[in-house]
Amino acid sequence: MKKKLCFIVYAFFIVVGIFAQSTQPGKTIEEYSRIIKQNPDDIGAYLYRGIAYYEKEDFDNAISDFTQVIRLIPAYPDAYNNRGLAYNSKEDYDNAIADFNQAIRLDPNFSLAYRNRAFSYANKGVYERAIADFSQAVKLDSKDAWAFENRGLLYEIIGNKNQAISDYEAVLRIVPNNTRVKQHLERVRSQ
Repeated sequence: MKKKLCFIVYAFFIVVGIFAQSTQPGKTIEEYSRIIKQNPDDIGAYLYRGIAYYEKEDFDNAISDFTQVIRLIPAYPDAYNNRGLAYNSKEDYDNAIADFNQAIRLDPNFSLAYRNRAFSYANKGVYERAIADFSQAVKLDSKDAWAFENRGLLYEIIGNKNQAISDYEAVLRIVPNNTRVKQHLERVRSQ
């Protein structure tokens, strides 16, 4: 019987500064909609409105806006990453993985896309693929405490106690006062 552990998921959005020239974050959805009505090709407005929708857990509208960004700039990995996060939040893991795949194809060093794809694989129960993606994320960003922590959780699930301990210790080297990870470490060591 496999243990069920809760994964620590945080959605991070990347917004490239050039899109911020006409539209700034912090505006309301209604204001972004007004901007889009005046200029239907305003990438920044779609991007920021998509983020606002995501934050309101309106994932369908977030997906729609990120899709518009992709339509306007097909080679923009961040838009695929953001849309993948929205799909993941809807538990549509196959579409999420497809978007993270595209983000990684466009930018093979996009550590966040590897981490996000790992969450989708983990949610599908494809732990070995998730571990491989978390491993790539920490290879690209050795300070990614979330990737270490979640890879540690996966190692716990598959029964690899030593690797779990190693990952939790890595988190504590990055964030020494992380009480949640200290609890993970104590739990694994007491098994």
